[in-house]
Amino acid sequence: MISISLKGLKQITYEKAFFVFKERIISEFERHQYVYDSGVLPVNKHKRFEKILIGNAKDDEYLTALQLLSECLEDFHNKKVILLIELNVRCDAALEQIRTKKYAEQLTDDCYQKVMSYGIAFYGKTCRVKMGEIVYQNEE
Repeated sequence: MISISLKGLKQITYEKAFFVFKERIISEFERHQYVYDSGVLPVNKHKRFEKILIGNAKDDEYLTALQLLSECLEDFHNKKVILLIELNVRCDAALEQIRTKKYAEQLTDDCYQKVMSYGIAFYGKTCRVKMGEIVYQNEE
């Protein structure tokens, strides 16, 4: 079982939120280090697992880290893995964070009055997308 909490990711900036997310991914990999140590993983998965485990992965590798961990756990246990994240709630939380932290303001200038925001949650082949709209008024 993989368990990742997204609570408390309401950071001041996207960069800080992503940093906290990466730290939680690393912690989950540490919790399952026995899989890494077991010797059952193919070489490519073992290398990818190690990069995340020691915190040397590139940012885009963290975006697919849960899929990797799921595959590694399936290789080890020979069973499907359950990821405990409720997709609808996570989409709503993402949209709320975009709104309250005003992430879209970075995209607005005289040319952009409306910004579409998307809350996306996924696991394996399951994906949920919710769309939000942020409208800014020009002060003229």
